[in-house]
Amino acid sequence: MKKYIVLALVALLALVSGCMSSIPSPTSIPTPDITPPELVSITAHLNDGTEKSLEKEGTKWTLQLTKGDTVSYAEAVVSEPVKLVEGANPVITMSGEGFQDVVHSTITVDSQNPTKLRIIPNPGYATANVAGTFTLTMASGVIEDYAGNRNTKVNLTLIVKEMPTPGPIPTPVTSPTPTSTLSQEELNQIKQYGHDKEHLVRWPYGNIYVYDYTGFPKLQTVFDKWNEVLEGKANLVLTNDLRKAQVKVMIDNSISSQCGWASVTWEDFKIVSGEVKVTDYCFSDLAVYLHEFGHILGIGEHTSTGIMASIATGSEIDPFAAKLMQNIYSLPIGYNFP
Repeated sequence: MKKYIVLALVALLALVSGCMSSIPSPTSIPTPDITPPELVSITAHLNDGTEKSLEKEGTKWTLQLTKGDTVSYAEAVVSEPVKLVEGANPVITMSGEGFQDVVHSTITVDSQNPTKLRIIPNPGYATANVAGTFTLTMASGVIEDYAGNRNTKVNLTLIVKEMPTPGPIPTPVTSPTPTSTLSQEELNQIKQYGHDKEHLVRWPYGNIYVYDYTGFPKLQTVFDKWNEVLEGKANLVLTNDLRKAQVKVMIDNSISSQCGWASVTWEDFKIVSGEVKVTDYCFSDLAVYLHEFGHILGIGEHTSTGIMASIATGSEIDPFAAKLMQNIYSLPIGYNFP
C-alpha cells in the first residue's frame, strides 16, 4: 500500500511541475519616453565659406559675429529624431538694441536626417548690421520627438562686435641698400605685374596655410610646383584646421563669367590672407589652380603668355612666371621701387 502511495505522489509532483513549466515568464514593461528633445550643437554657416560653432555653457548658447558678417544658415543637431509640432510657429525671434520679438529666422527639419534642424535667417536679418548684444529665442513646443515630447524654450545670446578700427596708414618703406642683383628691367617687371605699383607686396617667409573646401585632388601638385619655384622662402601647406588657415579655396558659381578668381589682403605691404574661388565647370582644371595661386603668392596682374595669362593653359609654371615670382621673394616686403 505504501508503495502505491509513493508512486501516486511522484506522479502528482510530475504533473504539477509540467503545469508550472508551461506558465509564461512575465515580461518587463518598457519605460515610457518622457524626455524632451534637446539641442546638442549649433553651427552658423557664413556666406564667406567659414563656420562658427556656438559656445554652450550650461543651458546658455552664445554666438559672436563681427559687424558685416552674413549668416547663410545655421544647423542645429538634436538629441533624437524630431518633427515640427503641428500648428506651432517654427521661428526664432530676436530682441535687443531696439528690436523686440522680431521674427529673425525660420526653422525646418532636415528631411534626410530628422536629428538636424536648419535655421534660415529672414531677409534683412542675415547680415549683422547693428553692433550690440541680442537675445534669440526658440519658443517651447516648436518641435517634438516621436513619443510626443516637446522642446523647452531655448535662448541664445548673439554678440555683434564692431569692425576693428583701421590702423594708421603705413609709412612707405625707403629703399634698402640693394642686396640682390636684379636689373632695372626685372624691377620694372615686378612693378608692372605685382600687387602694388610703388612697393613690393608679398607673404613673409615661412608657411602659408590653406584650407580647401573643393576637394580638388591635385591641389598638392599645385603646391609642390609653386613651392619648388619659391625655393623654401615660402611654402603652401594644406591644413584641416580652419582657425589656422590663411587662404581658403572654395567653389563659387557666381563668378560664372570666368573660371577662377583670387584676392589677397595685405597690411604694411605684407600679405596676411587670401581667397581662391573656382566654378564647378573648371573644378578639374589644374591650370586654373596654378594661375590663381600665382595671384595669391604675389603676381597681381596677368602676363601676356604662360600660366599667368588671362586664359591660362597647361600644367606647368612657365619660366617667365617662375623667375618673376623668385624675384618678388628676393626683395624685402615694402621695397620702394625706383
